[in-house]
Amino acid sequence: MLDDRERAIWDGIVRCYDREADEPPPVGPSPPGRRERDPRELPDVPAAVAAGLRVAIVLVLLGSSVPGLAVGAVTALGWLWWRLRPRPVRGARVTAPAWPAA
Repeated sequence: MLDDRERAIWDGIVRCYDREADEPPPVGPSPPGRRERDPRELPDVPAAVAAGLRVAIVLVLLGSSVPGLAVGAVTALGWLWWRLRPRPVRGARVTAPAWPAA
């Protein structure tokens, strides 16, 4: 049996854990047009993007702002392409396209 002081401490612990509980994910399909990605699905940033960002920063810091901004813009476009490109489904077989017979 817990006395009043111990009971108050235990109730505080229970309240603390209740506040930290994660909400369960919503049941049902996601809204149409919205594609959720698992953060573990994307690999790390490609080395070319990381290198391009570093080169752009160094160029801007050394006073070559126009070439630095150009490298930064190309790097940003490369990162955007890498991030938004369609990914193949895992386990799907890749087959050759069926060309119509001439």
